[in-house]
Amino acid sequence: MKIVRKDNIQPINNADGELFYEMLGRGEKLGNAMKHSVGHVVVIKGHSTNKHYHPIAEETIISLEE
Repeated sequence: MKIVRKDNIQPINNADGELFYEMLGRGEKLGNAMKHSVGHVVVIKGHSTNKHYHPIAEETIISLEE
C-alpha cells in the first residue's frame, strides 16, 4: 500500500487555470503506474478544463466544488 498526501505533492499549474496534483502515475514516487493516472484537480475560479485525450493512458480525476 502507498499513502500519498496532497500536501506533499507539487501541483502542475497549466495555462488553462488548473492545479493538477498527480497522486498515482508514472515514476517511482507515484507508484510506477504506466497506463493510468489518478489525480486531484483544482480549477481556479473563472477558468475551466479543456477537453483532451490521452492515446496511451487513462486518468481518473477527482474535482470537488469548494
